[in-house]
Formats: sequence, structure tokens, C-alpha cells
Amino acid sequence: MTSPRRGEPAGAHRGPRSGRPRNVGEDPAVETMTGGRAIVRTLEAEGVRYIFGNPGTFEIELLDALVGRPSIEYLLGLHEQAVVSIADGYARVTRRPAFVNLHAMVGTANGIGPLFVASKDRTPLVVASGVHGTRHLFRDGQGEALDVVGSVRQFTKHSVLVPRADRIPEEIVRAFKIAATSPTGPTFLAIPRDFFTAEVAGSIPDPAGFRMPTRVPPDLDDVERAAGLLLDAERPILVAGGEVYGDGASALLVELAELLALPVFSEHFPAFLALPSTHPHYLGLYAPGHPVATQATLVLGVGCRMFVEPDYPKGAMLPPGAAVIHVHRDPWEIARVYPTTIGMVADSRSALAALLEAVRRHMSPGAVEAVRRRRGAIAEARAAREAQRRVQREATPDAAPIKPWRVVAELSALLDPGALVVNQAVTMGNYVFDLCDFREAGGHAMTASTYMGWATGATIGIKLGQPGRTVVGCMGDGGFVCGAQALWTAARYRVPAVFLVFDNQRYMAIKSFLYDRGGEARRAGVYPATELLDPPVDTVRIAEGFGVEARRVVRADEIRPALQRALGSSGPVVLDVVIDPEELGAHRAAGGDPPSVRPGGRR
Repeated sequence: MTSPRRGEPAGAHRGPRSGRPRNVGEDPAVETMTGGRAIVRTLEAEGVRYIFGNPGTFEIELLDALVGRPSIEYLLGLHEQAVVSIADGYARVTRRPAFVNLHAMVGTANGIGPLFVASKDRTPLVVASGVHGTRHLFRDGQGEALDVVGSVRQFTKHSVLVPRADRIPEEIVRAFKIAATSPTGPTFLAIPRDFFTAEVAGSIPDPAGFRMPTRVPPDLDDVERAAGLLLDAERPILVAGGEVYGDGASALLVELAELLALPVFSEHFPAFLALPSTHPHYLGLYAPGHPVATQATLVLGVGCRMFVEPDYPKGAMLPPGAAVIHVHRDPWEIARVYPTTIGMVADSRSALAALLEAVRRHMSPGAVEAVRRRRGAIAEARAAREAQRRVQREATPDAAPIKPWRVVAELSALLDPGALVVNQAVTMGNYVFDLCDFREAGGHAMTASTYMGWATGATIGIKLGQPGRTVVGCMGDGGFVCGAQALWTAARYRVPAVFLVFDNQRYMAIKSFLYDRGGEARRAGVYPATELLDPPVDTVRIAEGFGVEARRVVRADEIRPALQRALGSSGPVVLDVVIDPEELGAHRAAGGDPPSVRPGGRR
């Protein structure tokens, strides 16, 4: 699969493979085929490259229909959690719905965790599950749930039981349309077993006739008002979200930030980092206690959520008295919790282009002077951030056991500019987010859910979607165990991704919060249900058991050569880096952030 050119939106869609759109009213030839073959033919029309799945006996006609159809490959996973996570990563970077095959309620139940991830992060998926045949439905048979559709409804935009075999193509095209329509997200189809083998007569719809616009232009009155507020604001700041990169708007965001001298923060848990972390205006993760944020008189949020809060906030998340302009595709996100001055329902690219035009048109000499004064303040804040990062990265570089920041410093030094890091290291994840240099927009990906095990599969899917890109997945040992089944797929299809495990033999999020609580656990030095020591989890043997090359790193001087070898490998590699088990995580570092901005999760 061809990876997108640099500077394009990730996975910019160039249209279906099905040829020219049919005219309205045109009567295509009617064909007769099995339901399984109708699925394959419809997926071919949609331009689907992979079916991500773990099949059961209900879906054998689908597998049979794939024989002799080289344009689609069934990408097998050993567990549905792995399958949906891989599809999630693939859809994130291709920006097209990925198709997933699960089996009945048992397979669907196993896939609900990563389906929750896709729902949180608005990843477009089409999940199709084979269910009991129509003669057998609702008899409470072996393995049957009476409401498989209802079990996934809260995690999907659209969930239906396909009512007739000859409706299969129509329902698939509709599910793709809804998944890809703003705001994007997963959809679900339950297909009765007998529909796979039923002979159906009909035509395959041309998906080109069902495409919805991906651009959501802003209201021009809102744009004019927002431009006026931005130009009049004394100390405006910008909070950039993952949708900025997904909409192909990173360059426009940087242009606006430079034009108005806006300090730029990242939203919490961005699906993608909106701009290079090396940009002079970037000040890191948004924190209401940051000195620049506390003094802001206006907050412009673009493609971000305000806010993803792991805990109920202990203090104000927005500066008191500040005006708020919030741009998002999904009306639900605007004023979801916090009131806005201007709510702009629009995609990031359209909104930023319109704001740039309006700001330039209304720029006054007074505004130019205000921008000039702000540039010095941004440079000072950026210098303070870089000094703090430098001190942290260079602290105890040769310590034994290894300090997590040493691992991140080595990784940052070796990554090429276009690399992408998938980050679900939880307590160690802030070291990755804060201390690694991401030289291009979209260089960092994570999830707003707390579902562990997602990163392993997502790393594989992202690499499949952008095969020319260096992809590294960072995770803790607890999260690694949760998603280890995905490694077999990486080995089977020779996916050359790197899986970097921060191994402290702990559920460190739990231990860290117990420590901070200051209760009996801290007083006694005993932290129940947090240690993975008796017996120890052997990450290397787990990886090797799935056919993946693995190496344990225990000394600081081993980190760089191990990373160099892994990054140069033609297949998947797991690096198990044994880190200091007493290091409680970067979220506890100085900075005064309230608990509401700590990374969440069980691990």
C-alpha cells in the first residue's frame, strides 16, 4: 500500500477503486451470488485492502469467496482484541474505514474493549459479526446473546442486524458511509449465518454515489467574530487537538500561531500530535497551572476536546475570565462541559484557512505591535521548557537500574524525522510525550481511552497503513501482556515495527496513586495487587513464543545499540527495557498540575 506524501493529511483518500460513478437512475446489471461473495464484491468496490479478522464457522462462506480475489487480504489475528486494535491503527492513518470480521457474541465481546477505544478516538471502523442463522436466532442457543447489536450500541454510531440477505451490499455501503461521515466513528453489522450462503440477486452499489463531504465549513459570521477576538486579545493561547493533523491542517495551524504569536499547547491524549514538538511556539501538554496558561485572556481550541479529564478537576481548567473559541467537527464537544464564547462547528482545515484570511484582512498596526510584544514572551517560555527537558534527560544517565528518561533520550536521538511513536506507556508515557522530539506533525499517537493492550495492535495497523514510515510502539509491561496476542500477526505478516516495553514488573499507575494517597500502603511500604514478580512476567519469552525477535536490555549502555538494531530490522522486534521499579512516573514531577491532567489507566 502506498504511504501518503509528506505534508498530505494522513491517508488522504483518492477515491474508490470501483471506477466512474454511475448516474442517478442508471440500472446496473443484476447478478446472482452468495451473501459471502456479495460481501467481498462490495468490499472490493469500497477499495478495501484488508479484512482484519478472527473468523468462526459462521463466516466460512466469506473465506471461500476470498479465494482468487487477490485485491483483498484476510489479515488474521489470534484474538479479537488484537484484530480490532490493528484495524484501529490502520484506519487512523489511512483516514478510511477499516473492515473487521468478528464471530458471533463471543468474538464481538472480545472486541468490545478496542471498539470502545475507536469510539473515544472517533476511528472509522466497519465491524461485521456473523451471528446465528435466522431459524436459530433468539432461541438462546449455544454461544448466542439475545441482543448482540445492543451490546455494542453505545460504542458505535450505527448498529443493525442485517434484515435480509439481499440487503448485505446496501447495509455494508451504508455502514461505510456512516463510519466515514463527520464525526467519524465505528459502525456494526450483525449478519445471520444463513445469509452468508444464501443466493442473492442484485447489484453492488457504487460507493462513489454514497460519499459524504469530509469538509465542514465554518459559519462565516463566527469566523469574523473569532478573528476580532483574536486580534483584540492581549494574551491569547492555542490548544491544538488530534483532529488538526487528521484534517491535514497542521501547516495552517503553525501559520496562524506564527502570524499571531500564539503559544501552542497540545490537548490531553491527542490521537495525533498536531504540530512538531520542536516548533518554537510549542509548550507541551496543556495544563491549567502552566504560567502561560494562567495569564491567558483568550483560549483558542482547534480540533481538540475541552477536556479529557481522568479525575474530577480540583481547580479551574480554563483561565478565569478568558474568552474561549472552540473549533470542532462534533457539536457534542463544543460546550460539552465548559462554556464557550464562540463555538465553531467545522473541520480544522476549513476553520483555520478562514481564520487566517479574516485575521490578515483585519490586522491593524496595534495588533501588529501586540504580536511583536508576545514573541519575546513565547521565546522565554520555550527556553524555560527546553532547559527543564535538558535537565531531566541528562539526569543520572548511567543509573542502574535504568531510568525511563534515559530510554526516551536514546529513542529521540535515533528516530528519523518522519517517525511515528505510538504511546501507551501510562506512568512512563509522559516521559515519552514530553522528552522525545517529534520533528513532524503526527509524530506521536495515543488514545483517550484507558484500555490496555491497544498500543501493540495499533502499532501494527499504523505500520501497515504507512509502510514507509518508522513506527515504534511504547508500552508498559502490564499493557504489553494485555495486547501480546497481536505479536503473532506482526510475525506472520513480517510487519517491521518496534515494540519498546518499559519493564518495571509493576502496575505502576496503581502503586503511584497508592503512594500519593499517603495511606496505610505508603506507611507500611506494602502495595497490594501491584507487583508482577512471583512469578515474574517474561516479556522476551512471550514475544519469542509468538515468533517475534526480542531482547532484554538491563544496562544503560545497551539501549542505543539495541534500538539501532531494532530500527534497522526487516521484521518486528520487541525490546524489553528493565527500568527502575521505584520510579513512580513523570506525572508526579514538578509543575503543579492538578490530578485531573494525570494519565489515566489501570497499568
